[in-house]
Order: sequence, then structure tokens, then C-alpha cells
Amino acid sequence: MGGVMPSSTNAEAGGAYEIKMTDAFESSFKKLGPVASRRVASAIDSLKIDPFVGKGEKERASDHHSLQVVHYAILYKINSVNMCVTLYDVSHRRKGLPKHGSKDQSSSPAGPG
Repeated sequence: MGGVMPSSTNAEAGGAYEIKMTDAFESSFKKLGPVASRRVASAIDSLKIDPFVGKGEKERASDHHSLQVVHYAILYKINSVNMCVTLYDVSHRRKGLPKHGSKDQSSSPAGPG
């Protein structure tokens, strides 16, 4: 994890991680049904407090994580220095998550909002 201990949470320091969403994440999130979107939104709120709740992705760089929310998985990256979590995608677990940086996925966070 690049020298960052998983048990080291921002909640202990009294801070919260900023959440940034890529265009690809926002597009996928808009396609979720009402129940799934509420559950995913709740999971995103938990990442503000402790982004290390998800598991590290073995196939990807060590700073990528995924968090399972019922039948969905959220792909995200943690930047501990800037206290920021960037959300890259949310998809049904049967479909699998796309490789980060694929051509059909925007790697830049969406604008303000």
C-alpha cells in the first residue's frame, strides 16, 4: 500500500477524505436503480471516513481498491497525501470491473459538484 497502513484511518485524526468522481463513474452510477443507487451512495459516504474498508486489487496497481455493495462493486483509488478518494466505476459484480485506464473510461475526475 505504498507505506500507508490500512488501519490508519482519517476518522482518528478527525478529518474526512474528499470524494471525486470520474465521468465514467457518474455515467455508471446514473444507470443504477433506485435501491442500488441508495446503497452505493451510502457506501461512498463510508469511504469519506475510512477508504481502506475495500480490498486492494491484485490485478491492478496496489493503490486501487474495490468495495462490494450487495451485487455491485465500486472501483476507487486512494490518495492519502491529499486525503482524496477518486471513484472510477461501479458495476454489477457479474459483469466485472473494467481495467482502469481503458479507452471507454474517463480517468479524469468530473468537474465540481
